[in-house]
Amino acid sequence: MENYVYTEEVTGEIVQIPVKLLHHHHDNPRKDLGDLTELTESIKAKGVLQNLTVVPFWFKMTGVGCDDPKQQAEMGYLVVIGNRRLEAAKKAGLETLPCIIAKMTPAEQVQTMLLENMQRTDLTAYEQAQGFQMMLDFGDTVKTVAEKTGFSESTIRRRLEWAKLDGDTMKEVSSRQISLMDLDKLSKIDNIETRNLVLCEIGTNNFENKLQQVIKAQEDAKIEAKWREFLTGKGMIERPYTELSDYNKYAWCSPNFIELKTADMEKYRSMFNSGEQYYFGFRYGCAYFRKEKTEAETLSPEQEERKRAEDERKEKKQAFAEMFTRAYMLRVAFVDKLSETAIKKKAEIIIAAIIRADWTVRYTRKENQSFADMMGVILPKEAKNYGMVQEATEANPYKALLSFALYSLGEKEDEDCLDYYNHFEKNERLQEIYDILCALGYQMSDEEKSLMDGSHELYTPRPSADDDEDDEDGDYDGEYGDDGDDGDDDFEEEVASEDDAIIAALEGEDADDEQ
Repeated sequence: MENYVYTEEVTGEIVQIPVKLLHHHHDNPRKDLGDLTELTESIKAKGVLQNLTVVPFWFKMTGVGCDDPKQQAEMGYLVVIGNRRLEAAKKAGLETLPCIIAKMTPAEQVQTMLLENMQRTDLTAYEQAQGFQMMLDFGDTVKTVAEKTGFSESTIRRRLEWAKLDGDTMKEVSSRQISLMDLDKLSKIDNIETRNLVLCEIGTNNFENKLQQVIKAQEDAKIEAKWREFLTGKGMIERPYTELSDYNKYAWCSPNFIELKTADMEKYRSMFNSGEQYYFGFRYGCAYFRKEKTEAETLSPEQEERKRAEDERKEKKQAFAEMFTRAYMLRVAFVDKLSETAIKKKAEIIIAAIIRADWTVRYTRKENQSFADMMGVILPKEAKNYGMVQEATEANPYKALLSFALYSLGEKEDEDCLDYYNHFEKNERLQEIYDILCALGYQMSDEEKSLMDGSHELYTPRPSADDDEDDEDGDYDGEYGDDGDDGDDDFEEEVASEDDAIIAALEGEDADDEQ
């Protein structure tokens, strides 16, 4: 073994290089060298048994070293292979290390470090992603990276999506139990900044809920863009929803609003062609329509307040529907991922739930749908065709047992905890569904907890008992008059007495307000 003499020539011979002239590589994909205790003790006892591979030191910004050989000699070398050995040798007190000086391009250096670490499974998935990105930055393609690393092109593309994530945030969340599947889910979010915001929730009970909120908002924005182009093309003017709620300026029209995701655009091509100026605004996945108010359409203060209250009720109803649907999808996803073993351990809870449930026979597609959803089966249009469900049940009997228990308790996407006026109403059956799932390991998001205990800010507070002290018939009249127990509902009488336009606005939207 030769003594150290600075050179940039590759001789293939091992030379002893002073430790003070060896530096960790700028672009080493591996950022955490791990626990070096055992390696340090081994080096103290036996020395370094395998040489390091190094290249002459070069500046990261310019990619070149110094023109002055003496200054370059003082700068030393970058370690391509052996960064852990270098650090452990420093701790062990060694002054020189055996090295081979290699001639590699910057791209070859990155590739070598990436492959060497991957072969030893020393890299995290995120570090792999950064390594793949560096290889692309140096001119490789996804195909050549796949050939050099042995990873499939689809895996590399997925990893490259992770490389877009913020490194500091990744460090903050790295101590949590993060699955590769959860990281893949983030790539469904188009905006990188939003993706990094959701990354902050990864590994917590709020991650899935936040992810679904963002994805839905993203889908809504795309649908809104399509409808915006259509509506402005018909001469309509967009206004903020809060402005459209000004009844002193705008009047309702028919239709009052439509749900964008389910509405057929072709149906509305012949509408709004009367020559009047119409306005539209978006809120909660719906488009709301108004027109300029005429003197004949002027409402009394009482009518305006009633319309405003009805608008607020519908808006809250729509928002609640979205949240409870999102909570339903989280529960369905949890059950779908459960293993037979995990379910079997709690079989007695599930069986007890089935016994407590109402064992009535379901004959409609809607009632069968939730069971099929949880079993991962696409139910045919024929509600009684259970062939696919039967196959799934035979393959996963315990999951079928759990799914049947939940569906027998009434698990479905429109299950909620509110009355007509958006007051909180405790839902015992939905609570039992959550109790079963939590016993199996499900973690309720903060939003779900607030929906279930009535603390969510969107719930309308119930009037106090003092507000109803003048009620002669002794039953609770609610916010808008008698509750209907005696068949004499003041609210319905007042609505019935209004003009046809108001009735159409309040009652003529059955198809759009089934909730």
